[in-house]
Amino acid sequence: MSDNQHRVIVVGSGPAGAMAALKLVQCGVPVIMLESGETPPGGILLRVMDKTLFRRVPEVPKYDHYVPGDDPSAVWVKSLEPGGLSNYWTGAIPRFAPEDFVEGERLHERYRWPIGYDDLARHYDYAEEVLGVVAGELSVPAVPAPSPSRRFRKVPDDWKRLGGFAEKQGQAIIPTPTAGADAWMLKRSGTGAAFDSFSGIVQRLLRSPLFELKLNAHALKLEWSGQKKKLTGAVYFDRRERVEKRVEAAAVVLGAGSLASTKLLFDSACADFPQGIGNERGVLGKFMHDHTMVSYEVHFEKPITATSHSMYLTRNAYEGSVPLMAAGATMFTSRSKRESINALLGGTTQCMGGGIFGSVIPSEQSNVRPHGTEKDEFGLPKLLMNFRYTEQEKRNVVQAFHALVQVLDAAGHRCRTAPGDPEVWPPGSSVHLGGTVRMHESPQHGVLDRWNRAYAVPNLIVVDASCFTTSSEKNPTLTAMALSARAAEQLAADLKRAS
Repeated sequence: MSDNQHRVIVVGSGPAGAMAALKLVQCGVPVIMLESGETPPGGILLRVMDKTLFRRVPEVPKYDHYVPGDDPSAVWVKSLEPGGLSNYWTGAIPRFAPEDFVEGERLHERYRWPIGYDDLARHYDYAEEVLGVVAGELSVPAVPAPSPSRRFRKVPDDWKRLGGFAEKQGQAIIPTPTAGADAWMLKRSGTGAAFDSFSGIVQRLLRSPLFELKLNAHALKLEWSGQKKKLTGAVYFDRRERVEKRVEAAAVVLGAGSLASTKLLFDSACADFPQGIGNERGVLGKFMHDHTMVSYEVHFEKPITATSHSMYLTRNAYEGSVPLMAAGATMFTSRSKRESINALLGGTTQCMGGGIFGSVIPSEQSNVRPHGTEKDEFGLPKLLMNFRYTEQEKRNVVQAFHALVQVLDAAGHRCRTAPGDPEVWPPGSSVHLGGTVRMHESPQHGVLDRWNRAYAVPNLIVVDASCFTTSSEKNPTLTAMALSARAAEQLAADLKRAS
């Protein structure tokens, strides 16, 4: 399987696309990757004795590539750079819990994933190995522990006591599972993230004769053969030569980012699929979700041990809670160079800050679709983004903040906070958009089957968070990468059987 007849196009070098390329190459499948950008952004990371002393992350570029609809404040953040948004993330990658795949069914069958935790378990192990995950030693009800082979972080005694009070209300406090957190690190390879998918995966793939990378190659359209009833390739715009080019392939894997992958499918409309490739039943673009988000800062009356890594307060118990209404809190005590040195020396702090992510219930009203008149730089329709939070979703994340304060107070760490409720950030601000090319057991409720294959297009695979059936309160990156590895492995098997 080394000829172009069996080559797979992977669109995007972000975490999901990079993971698919890695798995395909390992399975002996030739890959050509189309990446719109050319140069990763500049950044620096310095870690000493497992403590982050300095991190500089450049600002995410802004693009005029969408039109807000229902909520004018809604945003779609994307990065047209090698590695995508992994260049800017904190590296937080908790696993989804088994319940995250099934709890939505209590609301309606459309919210049940077509796979379960056991289907992803070994792929979580694989993704964590690639990412170099560091985490706590224990599994807790909402966050399964990483593979036992991973490096673990110790929890200071006063944080353990704090966790004991969290357990009384069905929660837990653990070190945040984090990617690429080597104990000693000086990284100047393009980003200030401890792990980014371009330097961490794609650049290593360049050593393989089965892998070809095309930079400055912006995918414009997937090509469908009505006669063969499958995709035959893709058209992309070469930014250097300023011309359109075509590449042939046996299959296409989309990992361009949730809404970018969705837009590409809309832009690939043809006679057989006038509403977008694979969009037979009009599901494409619907059931969009992300995370509600608030940021906070608290000041303690008495000090607590400073940690250079973040701690994580898990969601409320599944039993007795509203399905798909959960929230988790990230807690930082070292957010500056001075605070990081203090943590390195074993010091304490009386200040803590962080963010709280809440889940969102997907609906058909939360959607994107091609705008009727607004065009992008290539003359293709911009996306119209109809997305607003319900009052329940906003209230959920605010209540999670107050629950965090209650845990701190109960454990004897009384604290002062800003007056009033924290402000909920605009939709899309968490940069965790997903669900617009969703998986489901039935094509009535999803575009993709349980192997991330489009029901109506047998050789189209979508692996970024757009494939998610529902959100959880957790960062989606690890789960997207595990899904990608699983889908790519199955695609390789399918191609081998067909050859």
